[in-house]
Amino acid sequence: MKQIMVLLFPILLFSQTLQELVELAQQNKTVQAMQQQRQALQMEYESTQSAYMPQVDIGARYAAVKNETASVPKKGGSAYAQLSYNLYDGGKKGNTYGMYEQNIKAAHKQTQAQKNVLALEVVRYYFDYNTLLGREDAITQQIKQLEAQKKRIASMLRAGTATRDQFQKIVSTVQSAKLDLHQVQLDKQTILHNLTYLTGQQVRIEGGSTIIYSDPEKADRDDIKALQLQTEAAKYEAQIEKSGYYPSVVLDNTFTVYDSDYDNVTYDRSALDEQNIFSVNLSWNIFGFGKTEEAYEAGQKRYLASKLRLEHERQRADTDLALAKKGYRIAKLKIASAKEGLKAAEEAYEVIKSKYQNGLVNNVTYLQALSERVDAQSSLQSALNELEIKKANLLYHGGKSMKEYIQ
Repeated sequence: MKQIMVLLFPILLFSQTLQELVELAQQNKTVQAMQQQRQALQMEYESTQSAYMPQVDIGARYAAVKNETASVPKKGGSAYAQLSYNLYDGGKKGNTYGMYEQNIKAAHKQTQAQKNVLALEVVRYYFDYNTLLGREDAITQQIKQLEAQKKRIASMLRAGTATRDQFQKIVSTVQSAKLDLHQVQLDKQTILHNLTYLTGQQVRIEGGSTIIYSDPEKADRDDIKALQLQTEAAKYEAQIEKSGYYPSVVLDNTFTVYDSDYDNVTYDRSALDEQNIFSVNLSWNIFGFGKTEEAYEAGQKRYLASKLRLEHERQRADTDLALAKKGYRIAKLKIASAKEGLKAAEEAYEVIKSKYQNGLVNNVTYLQALSERVDAQSSLQSALNELEIKKANLLYHGGKSMKEYIQ
């Protein structure tokens, strides 16, 4: 018993619920890369802000000349400290800040949108896997019953009460069912492989999770919100180019200390030991062959293009939400239909099985009834899992955070 528990322990240890799988996927390297990009953008913004703060520079100079003059000593050195501040730049500063702030918010929304896309993908894999589990179980039960009938027909064949073709029909059906079982197992492994790729680690699925139904009100998804923020950023970017129409004003204060070594005493008496210069510098590009105008118009066109794309994506999102709601309603109808179909298939199978065992129907009729029963079981399991996927799809297109609705 201890040995059995030891063998089962790793399986139990590494089994993940749907909630855990979603959390793992939302921490994968794609998401981490997007977070790094957002942090880089934030740091770039902070660097830009620092560049607009007063700047302090220091420097020194030493020179020796062949022929000195009153303003240029034979040998001399100087050291200076300079303080400068961009007082006005035509509004470029404010628009640059606005552009960065919108892009940073957009990057955050893009990350959230990617997380929700990953959650939806994981949900689909999870419930598709559950569907395959149900089909695997139904086929396994079918094979057991077919094997039992195979032994029964083999005994009857030896007794001369059954024909060779009846036995071969059973054998062929068993082989076909086993082939179906292998395909289902391969499909399961494919899903596990895909989940491993999404989560970054080996996956074992623990069943029992469901999606809480919620009829969402109309709300923008995070990818739509990101596009809206990018559109606002494009508007600021165009305004940055427009700042070229206006003058810029820079304040400057420079303090310099001199150490002059003159050969001429007269020059030395009049030499300065220090100097402080405060200046207000204005520059204004009044003609540039249309450079500013063309750059501004290009920025405006990028803004309008982004705005049109936003409107288009919103319209498509509204359509996607309407289709998601309709898909959910149809999925519920499929369950009711599948339940009725399974009930009819079960009843028909029991009747035909009894007739078959009493020799009233042939094995072809029995095998068909058994196959229809397995298909009906699989259809119901598929319909139940499809409903969970449709609920998740509805939440996604309704702009909800998928993770909050997993139970």
